[in-house]
Amino acid sequence: MNMTDLKQDLDSLVRDVSADDRLAAGVASKVRARKRARAAGVGAACVALLALGAGVTTQLNGGARTPTPATSGHAMPQPTPTITGTDGMPTRAVPLAPGDLVKDGLRFRAGVAGARLAAGAIGTPGQPSLELEWTPTTTRVTIAAQCWAVEAGADGVPAVDLQVSLDGSSQMDLQGACVPGSPLPVLNATGLTPGKTGAGWDLLQVGHPARLTFRTINGKTGKPVTDKSVRITAAVYYRGPEQLIMDPTTGEALVALPEQIEHEGHRYGLARLVSGPSDEKLAAAQTPAGEPFLVTFGAVGAGSVTDSLVPIGVRLTGLSLDTGVLEGGWTTVPEPARMAGSVELVREGPRTSSRGVDFVAIYTLDN
Repeated sequence: MNMTDLKQDLDSLVRDVSADDRLAAGVASKVRARKRARAAGVGAACVALLALGAGVTTQLNGGARTPTPATSGHAMPQPTPTITGTDGMPTRAVPLAPGDLVKDGLRFRAGVAGARLAAGAIGTPGQPSLELEWTPTTTRVTIAAQCWAVEAGADGVPAVDLQVSLDGSSQMDLQGACVPGSPLPVLNATGLTPGKTGAGWDLLQVGHPARLTFRTINGKTGKPVTDKSVRITAAVYYRGPEQLIMDPTTGEALVALPEQIEHEGHRYGLARLVSGPSDEKLAAAQTPAGEPFLVTFGAVGAGSVTDSLVPIGVRLTGLSLDTGVLEGGWTTVPEPARMAGSVELVREGPRTSSRGVDFVAIYTLDN
């Protein structure tokens, strides 16, 4: 091979190598473009898949367009369980309320069932007297006075009584009013109801100031007591609505039943009243089903004994416990929830010719 032929062959080889380089560069460019397209396709597919997932989640959530809010982690409030006392009746503590009179851990409640506090005072130990002043808005009142003395009524120690006077006159002795021991935190709102049954106290005047004075006295001598342990509490309550039981002979009111009463911190309302002459059989009173109730029953009016002095009393039947015989007056007994039934007043002993009234009242739970 001469030099001319060799040069031509070398030039041809160089052209072939350059062509291969351009081809490789083109191929590489196409590979890079395909990778970019494939990456873009994968990204679009991921977006589509995410969108599909969101659609599936929406369908599982019932078509909700907004996410379900997170819960706070607190349990739903549960109803307060009913607490029962030793008598099987619901019981609860009564919290403080506006208008309550509080001193030294003792309290007169502003309202008890239908009664409302008009005036009250809580004495200190050793204080021999106590005064209440108020302007009556009604003459239908209850005087709730109590007295405690550490040695009241003990052997060799004269009993301590509580004397009450209105405006310095009209004295009334609450015999045996002072008892040994100390008061309970919630003071009693029941007591003396002066005046005719169902009426007001005729010595009070609506709109005119009144003053009640309570003094401790020696039960034997009537002289003031200087016992340092004596403590007096006193209040006047306006009575709530009442249901009157009338004497069928005279037309006078014999009993004024409150339309609301309390038992163990719960209020009960008068639901049923059965009454009639004591010389006739009293109809049975129906009792509620599935709820606790109270029964007030009694025999009132003239004639509690016969000519032979045999006591005449009444007994209430139909309750879970025997009420015993009640000889005159009336009382209230509780009955836990049970099936529907009835209670009946039964006379014990021979009937008297004197007329009176027997009655049974059913109170059902109000709150």
